Amino acid sequence: MIQIFVRKYRLENIVFPVLFLFGIVIMCLNVFYYLNFDASIWNWNMGIGVALFAYAWYHLFYKK
Repeated sequence: MIQIFVRKYRLENIVFPVLFLFGIVIMCLNVFYYLNFDASIWNWNMGIGVALFAYAWYHLFYKK
């Protein structure tokens, strides 16, 4: 349990939403890089963003 201000949270309730948002941010930054420069949209950064997004999505919505 982690206490933030007054409320107590389980670690999973903090980690997976943060990973979900980081995955979205990494994918968006990669799309902006693709649009501004002559680069491939499918690279390691996009792979990491998709992997984080999918992992967090699974743990947030399907694993109960």
